[in-house]
Amino acid sequence: MQNGLVNMNYKELRDQANNGDIIFLTVDKKNILSKLTSWFTKSPYTHAAFVFWYKNRLMVVESTTHGGIRIVQASTYSDRNIALIKAPKEWDQIEWRALERSGTAEYGWISAMYIGLREFLFMHFDITLPPNKNNRNKCCSEFVAEVLNLEDVDVSPKKLFEKIS
Repeated sequence: MQNGLVNMNYKELRDQANNGDIIFLTVDKKNILSKLTSWFTKSPYTHAAFVFWYKNRLMVVESTTHGGIRIVQASTYSDRNIALIKAPKEWDQIEWRALERSGTAEYGWISAMYIGLREFLFMHFDITLPPNKNNRNKCCSEFVAEVLNLEDVDVSPKKLFEKIS
């Protein structure tokens, strides 16, 4: 992998992270959605988010099923293994897109399940379901892809990782 650092802990993340870098979190064994995402996508990565520095705090801007697009301290994930992908775009070019929707509505389980189902059917049966055009509240990986202005924003954390690493 040329663009990323894999399987680091929180302390290593703090030492390596720069504004606009993207983190991918491994499965959270206490979270059913995380476990399902991992199972359906056959990926260790179940969550994606941007990191940025605010004063001396490493922060995360993310889309979640339990808080919408929110900003939290990166230490929220201090118990997880993390892959860090260096920023594919300069933070000052995408910061406003990443932060402007903070506090907006969360996405639902149905949206998350649809992404997993799309990937599962494609991986195992070569069946392609259409993107969910009615989904205005993007899941974590779709949010990151949208902020980066990628062509295909209907992606799972695994597909996003593959695209940008």
